[in-house]
Amino acid sequence: MNARYLGWGMLFAWAVAILAGLWLYNSKQIVSFDPDQVLAQAATSMAFDDNLVVELSKQGVQPGSLVHLQTNAACYCNTLTSAHRDTLLSQLHNEGYQATTIDISTIPGLHALLPTFPAIAVIDNNGQLRYLGPYATGYGCFTGETLIDNIVSIARSDYHGAVVQTEASGCFCQTRAG
Repeated sequence: MNARYLGWGMLFAWAVAILAGLWLYNSKQIVSFDPDQVLAQAATSMAFDDNLVVELSKQGVQPGSLVHLQTNAACYCNTLTSAHRDTLLSQLHNEGYQATTIDISTIPGLHALLPTFPAIAVIDNNGQLRYLGPYATGYGCFTGETLIDNIVSIARSDYHGAVVQTEASGCFCQTRAG
């Protein structure tokens, strides 16, 4: 009888240890998208939208682009956005949008503004920045709130300036150490 209780006790302890490990791992994956408000502060400049589009166009980004912003650093969170990228492209492809990827570490001005990645910039067919920010929020970018419907709505609506999403927490990797 005692061996039976010992077995159940060990099974319970194992399950608690696994759940605690998963909770600890996930809590380290949740970070703020713009923790020091660097991007938020820069976005208040009247020239921010135009300057960002100019920087991206120097990298070959054309009007009508969904620009996936990342670095070449290994980032688990970056791999989780592939489904979001595919969904976004499928919903906006008929409006003439094409997908491209930029390594933000090669663009010093952009690298300084984005403390985390992955992110997306939407440049409309008129060469105007429509959206800059994350694809989603929450654990692993798939258990939280996807922002895809909001991004599609912003891309399809009348232009009133860019939406720069800085208030978000989720699975993001840091662009620089520290």
